[in-house]
Amino acid sequence: MKLSDIVELNPKLSVKKGSDVPFIDMAALPIGDKFISGIEYKKSSGSGAKFQNGDTLFARITPCLENGKGGYVTGLPENAIGMGSTEFIVLRARAKDDRAFTYYLSRSKLFRDYAEKGMEGTSGRQRVTWQTLADFQISFLDPAIRKGIGDILSSLDDKIAQNRQMNETLEDMARALFRDWFVDFGPIRRQMDGITDPCAIMGQAFPPEKAATLAPLFPDKLGESGLPKGWGIGCLNDWANSFLDTVQPKEISPGTRYIGLEHMPRGSICLGRWKISEKIRSNKNKFLKGQVMFGKLRPYFHKVGIAPFDGICSTDIVVVD
Repeated sequence: MKLSDIVELNPKLSVKKGSDVPFIDMAALPIGDKFISGIEYKKSSGSGAKFQNGDTLFARITPCLENGKGGYVTGLPENAIGMGSTEFIVLRARAKDDRAFTYYLSRSKLFRDYAEKGMEGTSGRQRVTWQTLADFQISFLDPAIRKGIGDILSSLDDKIAQNRQMNETLEDMARALFRDWFVDFGPIRRQMDGITDPCAIMGQAFPPEKAATLAPLFPDKLGESGLPKGWGIGCLNDWANSFLDTVQPKEISPGTRYIGLEHMPRGSICLGRWKISEKIRSNKNKFLKGQVMFGKLRPYFHKVGIAPFDGICSTDIVVVD
């Protein structure tokens, strides 16, 4: 059967021009993630993709399609109609029980390979049409099986989202701790105020044995420069080095994991997204597990992460060891 047998593509929805509507632009559409963050409100221009909760957004233009941009719409007010880029194709399951299945089908390699092969237009501005996607052939599956597939995969994505939220909470705590210790010099100032208990000096609920080890590492007063006594100012390269090991496409082994700027999250050091090195046509940088990676282009300075494995990355990423 065809995709259009179970999915309506670009459903007809109406939004009053000039009204405030939830808006999702291409930059907010995730790569490899189910859920979409960064929903804003804008004045409706009348043009663009229109969607509601339960719909799937599919990026149809290069390189967003190849990069895997797409997402499942949630979080809109009840019955609200959202708007987005004209470069989205909206996939709406004809049956409510097929919503999750539709999203996961749009993520499948088979479907994305089909979409890429169906792209048309000039180089650098190629797109796939919704009519091409509508003709995608899928094996007939009983509706109960489609629902079961969607339910199982959704439960896994829900767990991933919970773990990511937990990681973000831990990272927020780590940033606050770093600022207290090395920007505000909290442990030093608390000692200057007469505090002697190691746990209180560290300012956190540390186990006593760990606090007893850490507290003596911080001096008990500030020097004339305003820095903790005995501390000085140095450069990053006093203790870290830029790691530059460039590889050509022909040197990259099949199955090597690749991280580009599009895979690095904002405001998080956890790098949980990547792709397998297929169709690599330009030089890349190597990185090793545990090394630090920085986005070096101006809009991406905030993208910093710790490599979770050995792999290759975009040359727009600096690797530090």
